[in-house]
Amino acid sequence: MVAEELDTITEEKEAELNQYRYGDPTDALVGPQLENADAKRIFVKEDCETLPMPDLGRRLRGVLESGKKESIWLHLRYAKMRVNEVDRKARAGELTEQDTEGLTEVRNLLALLEDKAVSSVDKREAKRSDAELQVTRDVKRYLYSRRAQVDGSDVRTRDVQRARVSRL
Repeated sequence: MVAEELDTITEEKEAELNQYRYGDPTDALVGPQLENADAKRIFVKEDCETLPMPDLGRRLRGVLESGKKESIWLHLRYAKMRVNEVDRKARAGELTEQDTEGLTEVRNLLALLEDKAVSSVDKREAKRSDAELQVTRDVKRYLYSRRAQVDGSDVRTRDVQRARVSRL
């Protein structure tokens, strides 16, 4: 009964944590920001696909410094697609020097953009959910450990393991 409740709580906390970590990033945008993002979408996509990597890196740094959520979100999305395409080319052995020049900087900037794209509220809530999930898992492990001690199954398991090891 307690174990089932802990399973339910664990599932709920995992779902909550996933929502904060991997939920829809556009939820952080308010009405005008969403409209602005929609208006810029095609241009940002084209730039992220066609700019040489060093220029894309400079663009991403400028966007990061602007602090505009909608620009950060759009550039993050489309620059990730570009980097994923470079990774695909690398796996296929089709990578060119043009693809790799400035790639490290772009990857580093993507991590910074990702951090900015996630709202501070979501970060706090994710941290809280993660802590609650860990406590729930710890309680569940303790429960199973105590149950094994009470019913003696831990001793039987240890004896079986000792017997196996002694035969080696």
